[in-house]
Amino acid sequence: MQSMNNDQIAKQLNSPGAIIRRIRRGREQSQELFGAELGIKKQYVNAWERGVRRPGARTIERWANDPREWVRAMARDLAAALITPANLPQPPAAVPAGGSDSEKEPAA
Repeated sequence: MQSMNNDQIAKQLNSPGAIIRRIRRGREQSQELFGAELGIKKQYVNAWERGVRRPGARTIERWANDPREWVRAMARDLAAALITPANLPQPPAAVPAGGSDSEKEPAA
């Protein structure tokens, strides 16, 4: 059996599927009942928990505006897990002092 380092364990515990599973189990609900409360099929809950799929941005946005606090909290946790520095667009590379080579005038 292959062992995991602390970073791998933390990543797995904070994965979207682990977050959903933790909340569902904390509510002592089956995947079917949990899905029904959220207006989704049990198959989606199962796929999320197994890491095969992830909730989409529109789904998380809908949950973020849900009147139930536990659903909004879940949306916040999922957004935090899915939006990491590695996922964010990177700023353009800095142009070296004096401009780029294409901006320099040709030597006469």
